[in-house]
Amino acid sequence: MFNIIKSDIYRLFKGKAIYIAMLFLAIMLGASLYELAPGYIGVSGNFLQDETYFESENPEGDAATVQMDSISETRKKLKAYPYALDKGIAASNANLYYFFIVVVAIIISTDLSKSTVKNTISSAVSRRKYYFSKLICCLLVCTAVILINNYGVYFINILVNGKSFSSSLGAMTKVTLYQLPLMYGIISLLVCISAVVRKNAAFNGYSIPLLLVCQLLFIAAIKLLRVKSSLIQYEYQTALSMLARNPASEYVIKCTLLGIIYIVIFNLIGYYSFKQAEIK
Repeated sequence: MFNIIKSDIYRLFKGKAIYIAMLFLAIMLGASLYELAPGYIGVSGNFLQDETYFESENPEGDAATVQMDSISETRKKLKAYPYALDKGIAASNANLYYFFIVVVAIIISTDLSKSTVKNTISSAVSRRKYYFSKLICCLLVCTAVILINNYGVYFINILVNGKSFSSSLGAMTKVTLYQLPLMYGIISLLVCISAVVRKNAAFNGYSIPLLLVCQLLFIAAIKLLRVKSSLIQYEYQTALSMLARNPASEYVIKCTLLGIIYIVIFNLIGYYSFKQAEIK
């Protein structure tokens, strides 16, 4: 198992895709830090969330953004209304979903699309060992990305914007721990999709629009089918955002249990699908 993980990590950082993804992530974070506002990839940064959050933390932010003609002028205006920007950026960690896709695609999806997986399994490696080695490798790499992202934002934000726009190190650690179970559940979902479809093109085709499609389905269910709007707090992007805002203990526990359920269910589906699959 250790040799498979070691080989996958070596292959991951040997290619160009991971560095392109890291560069894109760095550009997004840099823009968020300079503009003093978190950036989102999705339906909306305020996707059916508690809109009073950023208003209470930065009451003049929206008006200032509309009135200013340039980013530098907007930044000067927003500097007068400090808030915990690092936690705001952590609230947009659903953006990391697209980075997770790159990691899973390189570590497992590419192998399943090619004959390399057949050569590995035909040796002394069982399907069970292969699958869980890949899963552990994806979790390790994605955990490293999450930690670098959160703590990198924390320290760089202090250097660029000062302590008035910063929370405490303990607060960022709590946010990270609160978000990890749901993130692990989503990583497990991506590994599951990869194991079920076993083609890189199909994996990308399903996984890339998945988050956006789920958000649109939530909106449709609430607006058209009159589903309880309170359920939106368990949508992935919304949940990560709420977990970054001093959530109640009960909500943290529910999100943690939801993440664990995702991990168990998706890995059971992924493993047994891979176990029964005909590897060509």
